[in-house]
Amino acid sequence: MSLSRFLSLSLTLAASLGLTVGDARAQTCPGDDTFEDNDDCASAVTLTAGTHAGLALKGQANAGGLDNDYFVISVPNGQQLTVDALFSHAGGDIDLLLYEGLGCATLTSIGGTATDDETVVATNTSGATQDYSLWVDAYGTTFDCNDYTLVVTISSDPCAVPMTDPYEDNDDCPSAQVLPGGGAVGLNTQNGDEDFYIITAAPSSLTLIDVNFLHAAGDIDAVLYADLGCVTQAAISQTVSDNESVSYQNTTAGPIDLVLNVYGYGPGFGCNDYDIVVSTAVDPCLSLPEDGNEEDDDCAVANVVGEGLVAGQATFIGDPDWFEVSLTDGETVTFDALFVHANGDLDIELLDACNGNQIGLSQSVDDNEQIIWTNTTGATTTVYLEVYVWQGSTYACNGYDLDVTLTGGVAGSPMCAGDGSAGACPCGNESAPGAGEGCSHSGGVGAVLETDGTNSVGADDLTFTVTQAIANQPSMLVQGAALVAVPFKDGLLCTGNPTERIEIVFLDGSGAGTSSASIVTEGAVSPGDTRYYQQWYRNPGGVSPCGSGSNFSSGIVVVFEP
Repeated sequence: MSLSRFLSLSLTLAASLGLTVGDARAQTCPGDDTFEDNDDCASAVTLTAGTHAGLALKGQANAGGLDNDYFVISVPNGQQLTVDALFSHAGGDIDLLLYEGLGCATLTSIGGTATDDETVVATNTSGATQDYSLWVDAYGTTFDCNDYTLVVTISSDPCAVPMTDPYEDNDDCPSAQVLPGGGAVGLNTQNGDEDFYIITAAPSSLTLIDVNFLHAAGDIDAVLYADLGCVTQAAISQTVSDNESVSYQNTTAGPIDLVLNVYGYGPGFGCNDYDIVVSTAVDPCLSLPEDGNEEDDDCAVANVVGEGLVAGQATFIGDPDWFEVSLTDGETVTFDALFVHANGDLDIELLDACNGNQIGLSQSVDDNEQIIWTNTTGATTTVYLEVYVWQGSTYACNGYDLDVTLTGGVAGSPMCAGDGSAGACPCGNESAPGAGEGCSHSGGVGAVLETDGTNSVGADDLTFTVTQAIANQPSMLVQGAALVAVPFKDGLLCTGNPTERIEIVFLDGSGAGTSSASIVTEGAVSPGDTRYYQQWYRNPGGVSPCGSGSNFSSGIVVVFEP
């Protein structure tokens, strides 16, 4: 059919309708282990010292339902119990909770790191053999299943004969002992016996203090005070079963005396040996300049940014940076805060409006931050990103680049699929259910209409692309002011009266084509208008499913904004 006949066909259509023509990897779940059913504290089974492999745990996301495990372990008086849970993959996060006694009532130790092996420890000082209840917890609503191994160790209490600490008695702030400039080794803290040290921070420098301890089972925390009376807390480090680090930034011209408090964490803590390493570094915040976007310290004066790299930024404790980004419906934004050094720990938070609700948060430890958010509001929306320095950061500042990536997003929403959901196709030529295509053409599939750009009348950047139509054929983008579902030719016509002809588009060798005309001008649209769009394309009559010679794509509905 010639183009003139195709255009004539469009006029015939209009006349007949009274229109005006113008990346989670699946986990294979294990079966029950030999200790089942030990699904609650009352049904806990006895566990002895040694390695117990081939255990299995199922979580809330498992089709068979939640299946936690409970065990009972007997520990002689004066002995220390250590339980290690070693599991197969990080995607199924297992936690451990250890209770004193059989009733799972008195919690004594927790192993709750994120997607990592766990350890709990308790020392029996009751004077008799003590039973401990162990809960192996499938943590989180997304937990499916995991294999794991329990290693149960019962050994002599290492705190029975503690190491001699040369700085004792330094059990409170008034009795704090002066620590040499580089630190000290061979220190020891016990349950109820905290340690306090005086450390001098050099002028105009950063003092770094590392508390490195012997074994993760005896969890030590550290607090640093900026005065000799232990009143003003300057830093705190409370990682789970790991070494601790605190720092102090002295911006004055003279030395400042600090007090470091080292103590054991948790009711199950017995003791631990540790070393303290003190070092001094040049404070990078003394020479880091403000960036060119200042003052952007609150969302009311946020920097308006689009896709791309915002380079050379700087932020300080108490002096955050704010950015705002507008997203069309369905559009996804990825914020990457890429910063210069790990010791100036930056975090980012995303709000749905200025001073609005939190919709994203990234607070990794000493690492770059990322937030990904998709606009599902049904309209163009503006979000606000705060970049700030974590209060406990080693350095009180950092330089960074903000990388903003925008993907997806549609100016309109799909409608009028040819899979039967919007109405029957003319001759039983429905497309595959859920494919989002129009009625099937001679190629066995239906054509799909998609948008690019925005639904902004002012921007006037909206375009339509049809794919999966018939190669090397003419087509027409049509606009309707009402939604209908009329079987017509080989397809469904959903662009109801009044209908406008927007543009003739010649399809390429793959059956694809994109509009180039102004939708705002050719469609005479204004803010607040709702319009419906389809691509009408030629399918030679000798081979088209219904023999009519043309078909329609799926549709798009657009609600125009200013």
